[in-house]
Amino acid sequence: MRTRWSLIGIVLASMGGLAAAADKPTASGSDVYVIPFSHLDLFWAGSREECLSRGNFIITKAVQIAARHPEFRFLLEDEVFVAEYVESRRGSPELEELKRVVKAGRIEIGPKWAGIYQNLSRGESHVRNQLYGKRYAREVFGVDPQVAHLGDLPGYTSQFPQVLAKSDTPFMVQTRMGPPDCSLFRWRSPDGSTALVWNAVKGYGWGTFLTSKTLSDEQKQQRIQRDVADLRKNYQGPIFMNWGSDLFAPSEQLVDSVATQNQRLAPLGIHLATPERSRPPGPTSSRP
Repeated sequence: MRTRWSLIGIVLASMGGLAAAADKPTASGSDVYVIPFSHLDLFWAGSREECLSRGNFIITKAVQIAARHPEFRFLLEDEVFVAEYVESRRGSPELEELKRVVKAGRIEIGPKWAGIYQNLSRGESHVRNQLYGKRYAREVFGVDPQVAHLGDLPGYTSQFPQVLAKSDTPFMVQTRMGPPDCSLFRWRSPDGSTALVWNAVKGYGWGTFLTSKTLSDEQKQQRIQRDVADLRKNYQGPIFMNWGSDLFAPSEQLVDSVATQNQRLAPLGIHLATPERSRPPGPTSSRP
């Protein structure tokens, strides 16, 4: 049986969309999980080909950092960028290394084929987006992604939990437009399907200050303490902190920064992780 996030008292949101939970959730564990990622946004910084080329650079750098730092983790949101890397490096040692670290869970690939607007596309587009992404991950990498990472979306369709449930994707990360006072909740679609959602209350670029060259270690420590205290007003469980933004390349500096802050903030733990590997042990429970 798959491990689930441990939480008690998540009240399911209704009304066909996302809303703040009626009860404040509690969960075992109180550490901060830093999720390095790049929002793989097609067309945002150029043509499709230019963005995919940038993706190749991002993936190459992530694999290189992972080779030097076993503790390093990285998330690749969408398969279309991964597929471009695979096609351009068939038979190469670099591709075999990517497959190795993905299989080990050190670099995670998401279950979506591409990042698409939820409230503009037809329902079939969402179904196929999940179908193609999940199938590619299984066939090429031998993994079954369980967490959909929805970076920088300005809106959501209320039936998306149904699409996730039917594609065997029980978890989701929401990086915009979520309830401001709820970090972890169940999202229920009109048919009753649910997805357990990490809500990036502080935004999907929150953790980038960890590699800021203008902030001292003390200032970074103060920022974490202030932000965590703010989140603790409504939530006592593990905290999800994205590091990254649109077409961000990974930074080797992040490894040292997290290690430094982990020492400074004890007993609060700061860990590099991926969405799939950031779940604390224990069964999930909820009440309707």
